[in-house]
Amino acid sequence: MRYIREMEGTADIPEKDAAKVKTKGSLPGLASFLFESEHNHILINNGLVAQEEAIGLSSIPDNQIIQNRHFSYPVMFNKGNGKIEGLTILLHGLNEKTWNKYWSWGKYLLEKTGQPVLFFPLSFHMDRAPIDWSDRHKMAALIGHRKKNENNSSISFANLAISERLENVPERFVLSGYQSIMDIVKLVKQIRQGKHPMFSPDLDINFFGYSIGAFVSQVIALADPEGLFSSSKFFLFCGGSVFSEIKGTSKYIIDGAAFRKLNDFYSDEGLMNASHLDTFHEVLDSEPVGKAFRAMLYPGQLEEFRLKKFKEMNSRLKVVGLSKDKVFSFNTIVSSIAGRDNYSENIEVLDYHYRYTHENPFPAPLMNSSKEARECYHHVFNSAVNHFQEKEIFAL
Repeated sequence: MRYIREMEGTADIPEKDAAKVKTKGSLPGLASFLFESEHNHILINNGLVAQEEAIGLSSIPDNQIIQNRHFSYPVMFNKGNGKIEGLTILLHGLNEKTWNKYWSWGKYLLEKTGQPVLFFPLSFHMDRAPIDWSDRHKMAALIGHRKKNENNSSISFANLAISERLENVPERFVLSGYQSIMDIVKLVKQIRQGKHPMFSPDLDINFFGYSIGAFVSQVIALADPEGLFSSSKFFLFCGGSVFSEIKGTSKYIIDGAAFRKLNDFYSDEGLMNASHLDTFHEVLDSEPVGKAFRAMLYPGQLEEFRLKKFKEMNSRLKVVGLSKDKVFSFNTIVSSIAGRDNYSENIEVLDYHYRYTHENPFPAPLMNSSKEARECYHHVFNSAVNHFQEKEIFAL
């Protein structure tokens, strides 16, 4: 975890020694915890990987990729501030490979709330993916393969692996999402059972979800597996739409052909029902997570259930979108959470004129030169801080 050492001056820390981490000056401490996923069995294990190997991807079936099963997650915390009363779990965007842009986000949340921030990697993201998927030399054959499709767009080395994998097997989106959620369930159960060396069983657990991390947060909120998240608060930034309303084509996310395949697949009940993957049907037919996934796939799917649930948890949900976000448009966020003809005071759009994108809402150069960029940054994270610190909850 090289970036952790550079930022905080700490080395990788075994789980048993996490409590011994010391801060340096005004910088927070950063600890690394080992984790083992218990839901690899739902991932694909078939001949599809043979054709992927021929164009540069791994020949190892998804359910045998060791990095995705055994990994670590970092926790940023203050040392010596007494009892830890709360925790923020930060969930990142699609196709992210490093935590670089999130360190400052976590530090701001930590400083303002006093609560640790846990950076949890989603399935096949961050260090849960084989390093070869980010190797330009080894992926050279794949970029040529994807450029053969004249109707494809936004092809880049950054999105090669995820584009090929999701176009080949669109079911991977739900299967890896389900694995991620069940990993988070395992983590929270460890905390609630007093088995985590850093956290007390009764602390408050909240979520900061960005982009596809917001989508995962919504599935968790709708499902509330085992009642573990009934009091959690959720802050969604640049996210909130049902899947079919997301415009995910981007050189930094996935290419055009892959996104069309995904969108076509998850907008068509017939295509989903025709899938030959038993574990895909097992997941979507499961309660409560499968039902929550279905509710977040397209507008007409379990819409009454989705809108009713989000209305019931209105005071535990805060959403902030950006007006120029082309991936998650504000109108689709509102309709997905509050309905087409409704307005919800917990959903806010910010309209700033500095140049930003969904993938880079706070460009580093502009954070030094643009007052507007700094204002937007502080508004977003102060909104999250205020939401998490509000103690009294009223259900509608």
